[in-house]
Amino acid sequence: MSASATQNNLPELTITRVFDAPRELMFRLWTEPEHISRWWGPHDFTVPHAEFDARPGGRLRIDFRGPDGEVFPNYGEVREVSPFDRLVFTAEYRHGGDRLLVGSLVTVTFREEGAKTRVTIHAQVYHAEPEAADSLAGMEEGWTQQVEKLELAALDAAHGRPKRLTIALPQGRPYMLMTRMLDAPRALVWECMVRPEHFANWWGPRSYTNEITAFDPRPGGKWRVIQRDREGREFIFRGEFRELVAPERLVWTFGMENMFDGVDAVETYILEDAGGRTRYTAISRFPSVEARDGMAATDMEWGANESLDRLEELAGRLGR
Repeated sequence: MSASATQNNLPELTITRVFDAPRELMFRLWTEPEHISRWWGPHDFTVPHAEFDARPGGRLRIDFRGPDGEVFPNYGEVREVSPFDRLVFTAEYRHGGDRLLVGSLVTVTFREEGAKTRVTIHAQVYHAEPEAADSLAGMEEGWTQQVEKLELAALDAAHGRPKRLTIALPQGRPYMLMTRMLDAPRALVWECMVRPEHFANWWGPRSYTNEITAFDPRPGGKWRVIQRDREGREFIFRGEFRELVAPERLVWTFGMENMFDGVDAVETYILEDAGGRTRYTAISRFPSVEARDGMAATDMEWGANESLDRLEELAGRLGR
């Protein structure tokens, strides 16, 4: 990735990534609203509404909602479409849908590399009001996080399997992103995540038991769970709740007392309604890439999938 400022002091950036997905699918991820809603915006943002008329002169509107619930509507016009090779469009944030605050010209190219696709994104800001200074300062990180979500969406669309997590490990960045569709309504998934009497009955593999010694689901509240396997070995997990927005967002810290001690991740769980099912997304930020890779090298994926299987089953029983 490269970022710079133009002669008029407005920033531009270029990001290139190789995605493990075919070129036609990558083009669809950029132009079809059902795909756009999976990845547009930084890590903590969701997309409640997306429109994209993928033809020259077509209009686009993508609303993304921040962690505090504020919605940022983005408008634009499609300038060029060359399936499945090139896409050019404007993206504008307008205060109240009227006054232009920030406008960018975005050019995306798609190149086949075997079964994979090299995607190059160039974003050039052509208008910015003074009050948009914070947005411009965060432009590079925002686009980087957005591309990491695109990586997760591409992996899930190309290789995802029912009842299994899709996991993305962005190169050189201390993040782990995971997603899975749960066959349970969002309200019940939320209850299973924040009520200790339910949490104890699904968290961890089937052969493990949980003893909850602390679980105070409010900002600043502590949680601690002693997990035991069949041989009686103990694994002690603990952390602190940071944010809770029912039934869609939970943030806590996560660490282990007897493994990786002192290495805490900040984990964000996002639950999105999917017509009676729940799109579950977990984004973990580790203190280093090495800490992230150490966790990924454990049986974490197996344990997480069994946990979510159990969560689905518990939610099903609660919903009867």
